[in-house]
Amino acid sequence: MPLRDLLLALLVCLAWAGNFLTSALALREMPPLLFTGLRLALLAMLLGAFLRRPGPGQWPRLIAIALCTGVLHFGLSFWALKLAGDLSSPAIVMQSYIPMTVLLAWVLLGNVSPGAPAPRSR
Repeated sequence: MPLRDLLLALLVCLAWAGNFLTSALALREMPPLLFTGLRLALLAMLLGAFLRRPGPGQWPRLIAIALCTGVLHFGLSFWALKLAGDLSSPAIVMQSYIPMTVLLAWVLLGNVSPGAPAPRSR
């Protein structure tokens, strides 16, 4: 793997670590749902200029997705981070969704990785 790719991967890891550290520091000063709202409002203001407005029929779907992935996900994540007290346990648990998604897709949907032999029918 080229050195450039390794450095970019390290940069991503440092950004995620910085995300948890700044979130933990901010949660010492404000409630989790207020922090979530402020964070998402700042993100909407920064990215709003780069996004197209969705079509008229897409608004209900967009709002539902924003509530689930934004407010619900981050609100509960920051609430857990505040309740945990330390930073290590919630950080590990929050990142466990990656292998859990793969395992659930394999078990529930029968999905396999590309190039793997297809599962046998029962």
